[in-house]
Amino acid sequence: MKKIFFLLLPALFIGCVTIKMPETIQEDFVYKKVFNADFEESIKAATATLEDFGWKVADISRSKLIKQDRTLDKNTIYLAYIFTEIKQAQLFLTSSYSTFNVRVEPIDDAHTEIAIRYLSVVPIPPFYNKKIDYKNDKLVEKIYLRIEDNLKKEGSS
Repeated sequence: MKKIFFLLLPALFIGCVTIKMPETIQEDFVYKKVFNADFEESIKAATATLEDFGWKVADISRSKLIKQDRTLDKNTIYLAYIFTEIKQAQLFLTSSYSTFNVRVEPIDDAHTEIAIRYLSVVPIPPFYNKKIDYKNDKLVEKIYLRIEDNLKKEGSS
């Protein structure tokens, strides 16, 4: 009986792992795409798309950036960062935790660049190591297609 108890004891601790996720994801694997839309429309489309895919938007941060170039015209550029909450997905013996950071930057009045950064962390029991992944090509491509669809809908209305 004691042998069975000690064999089953580690099963009680599977899944009891603390995961620390950074709010800002490093720019090792950034996906970038330019859209034919203005800055505000792009923010709305990106936010709506993330919510359509089940990601709750935690914060939208806007900041000013002055780009120094060789021209005399130094326009203030506004950037927007969209942060999502951490999403948990149940796997066989563990859970997967993932999040997005989206940067929206205007190129000119009619074009905007949307850069997406992705982070996924999967703790691996019983060793409590973690697998960190910064790429999810299929999901990001679906998000870009939906953003484009949302921008077309907004442009036609």
